[in-house]
Amino acid sequence: MKKLKTLLIICISIVLVFTIYYGTLISKVSSAAQFELEQISGDKSEVEDLLFYGSNQTIFNSEFIVNAKGENLFNSMSYFEKLNSRYYIDNNIFLLYKEHRNFMRGKTNRNSFYEDQKELVSVVSDPRYFDKENIEFTIEILNKKSENKEQYTFSLKNDKQSNYIDIIDVQKRDGKVYTMIQKHEVQMLEYAEIGFFDNFDYFLVTFDIEKNSIDIEEKLFDSTVVNKKISTYMKVDELNLNAASRYFIMVKTTMERVKEGQGDGLIDKDVAKEFVIYDYENKKLLSNSIDLMKYPNYNTMYYSENEIFIQIASGTEHKFIILDTISGKIMNEVDLNIPLESNLHLSNLEDHKLFTLTSKMKETGPSDYELFVTDIITGKQLYHGKFNTEGNNNMMINRVFLQK
Repeated sequence: MKKLKTLLIICISIVLVFTIYYGTLISKVSSAAQFELEQISGDKSEVEDLLFYGSNQTIFNSEFIVNAKGENLFNSMSYFEKLNSRYYIDNNIFLLYKEHRNFMRGKTNRNSFYEDQKELVSVVSDPRYFDKENIEFTIEILNKKSENKEQYTFSLKNDKQSNYIDIIDVQKRDGKVYTMIQKHEVQMLEYAEIGFFDNFDYFLVTFDIEKNSIDIEEKLFDSTVVNKKISTYMKVDELNLNAASRYFIMVKTTMERVKEGQGDGLIDKDVAKEFVIYDYENKKLLSNSIDLMKYPNYNTMYYSENEIFIQIASGTEHKFIILDTISGKIMNEVDLNIPLESNLHLSNLEDHKLFTLTSKMKETGPSDYELFVTDIITGKQLYHGKFNTEGNNNMMINRVFLQK
């Protein structure tokens, strides 16, 4: 027994030493990340509340969060916050952790929350679902005033073994929690007799809180093969991710496999692309008149209650389009005044302001990053800045978000 205790103490000591050693190294590499945002034009106040998340592409691939002044937030984070920095890379998660740290512990899926003035709702799936007959989900509802928490569970039959499952939307209406779930099935779809295609199914589960039971479970979207053409779905990003929303929007893409050139090469060619909209209020699928094949070069897409936002980026144009959600009518279209030679790295839309980060790869040294802030109603460029990253050859900026 004494030997067992000694061995246990030695093992714990080794784990602690390695954890502290590598944690310290990661912390040092992360803390070293720095850059200066140099103003070229516009109003500096437009970027004062921005945070930039990225990583140093070293052996540790360490993360960092830097504000517009070039100050690294890692320097003010605790040791364990640095180890869990992934919680801070998304503004929705960032704010939820900031305001409800205990409730948010261990929750990182940005699509699995609903929030209003009174409540915060989270739906989490059991990650250990392989070879299980049922997949279990946990609903937690936090009363934001009293900090009291209610918890419920429901399960779905795992008829086909899933490679993975993902919660992609949560809403709460009329005493019911609506959870949109994506399942990737192991059994892929046979496609054009020459190959296979990933099989994704999308289910909506309506949970009645008062009855503590599933009210209805229905399949809304699924990958299909018809006449050697395959249809797949992709979720459009929601602007106010945690807020109540009447609609849930997907892009439906239909493809066919065709020959390319003179040889036996084959490619999947888009033949149709459209919006499919689920109306939570009337519980039915809708579509609008927009043919997305007209916008083959769209880079970023968002939606709010009444609008769909599309950013176009190509070698000939950088523009932004606002559509009416239901009719598909073009409400506004503006030129972003971003140099065409710039590679669109990423974009974020907040309060009708588009924050666009561009990059230009160089043979040696860090990429050239520039930041553009554009009013998407008027098309006016509110800010243009350049990142000075000298001395940080391995630095990559992956996300821009507002610290509200």
